[in-house]
Amino acid sequence: MSTNSFEQLAASEIPEPPSGLARDVHKRLNGRLLVAHTAELILQAIPFAVGHFLQAIGGSSGVVVTGDADRKTRPSDNQKQ
Repeated sequence: MSTNSFEQLAASEIPEPPSGLARDVHKRLNGRLLVAHTAELILQAIPFAVGHFLQAIGGSSGVVVTGDADRKTRPSDNQKQ
C-alpha cells in the first residue's frame, strides 16, 4: 500500500448512492425551503417594501401640502448643533 493519502483515496472503491436519494432529498428539502421563503417574505420583504412605499408617499404628500420641494426631511450632520 502506498503512504500517500491521495493515492489511497484514488485506489479505494466508492459505492454508488441509493437510487432514490435525490428524490428523497428534494421531497424533504422543498417543503422546508417553501416554509423558510414564505416566512422571509412575510416577515422581512413585505414590511421593508411597505415601509419604503409609505416613506415615498409621505414625502410626496409633504411636498403637496407645503409646496416646498427642497424641504429636508432629516437634518444633515452639518446642520446639527
